[in-house]
Amino acid sequence: MPITLRQLTHIYHAGTPMAQQGIVAIDLEITEPVIVAIIGQTGSGKTTLIQHMNGLLKPTDGSIQIDEWHIDRQTKTAVLQGLYQRVGMVFQYPEHQLFEATVYDDIAYGPRNMNLSESEVAERVVQAMTMVGLDPDAIRHRSPLQLSGGQKRRVALAGVLAMRPQKMILDEPTVGLDPQGREAILQLIRSLHETWQMTIILISHNMDDIAQLADRVIVMKEGRMIYEGASAALFLDQAKLLQFGITAPYGVQLVHQLRAKGWPIEPQGLNEEQILDAIIEGMHRQTDTPSSTRPTAPAMEGEP
Repeated sequence: MPITLRQLTHIYHAGTPMAQQGIVAIDLEITEPVIVAIIGQTGSGKTTLIQHMNGLLKPTDGSIQIDEWHIDRQTKTAVLQGLYQRVGMVFQYPEHQLFEATVYDDIAYGPRNMNLSESEVAERVVQAMTMVGLDPDAIRHRSPLQLSGGQKRRVALAGVLAMRPQKMILDEPTVGLDPQGREAILQLIRSLHETWQMTIILISHNMDDIAQLADRVIVMKEGRMIYEGASAALFLDQAKLLQFGITAPYGVQLVHQLRAKGWPIEPQGLNEEQILDAIIEGMHRQTDTPSSTRPTAPAMEGEP
């Protein structure tokens, strides 16, 4: 079922002198399964928006429909308990929230609070560890503090996956990781989406991550949604990038440079292979172009 927002508005400390706008009049429908990225400057309303998508915040005005849950300002928190399990939330730097003595107990925390039998808890923990690429036999009894940054983040993700959500919300999932850890997390997100048909909503300031992962992009500014559409349509449109103040991913920057030189570059997507294929195809087209009208490649830095 889709996630549907209707005129969703949230005002912090509404009705007080401390009132502050969070998000305003957002209409949105997210049809599953899909990977959606939310981008925008700090303070644009990204975090406020995602916290409505698993019931952590309730609207000041408008409503949100998530599966069978209809949430508006009058919704009681008690009726949202099942929603927290249906929509998993992984906050920024989730490894800072690991608190149990062992990796096993940390991942088991959520399932144990679902009043499951210990045998079912164990089954879920092992499955979640396997899903994120952790060897249950090798690290289940280790302290999370003994793990690398990338491994800690996998443990935090496994703790959410052990509750078997149908949707995942990730806040800056690769921030602070080294290149190897970043790539591992990106591969994990792809796998969750492709293997388990999981809808994933993520916040990121890394446009290269978004280009690799996201089917659709939402752009937020001052609490309002100013763009929602296909990620390729946004990043390949220089006018929109300038309008929204967005820096294109590195591969897309090369596409724009080649286009400016007259090269017929039309990538079918934004990942590295698709961009490379489009460049090669553009080069092949030049063989049919008279040399006097053939565009030249952009000079590399330092070349005359």
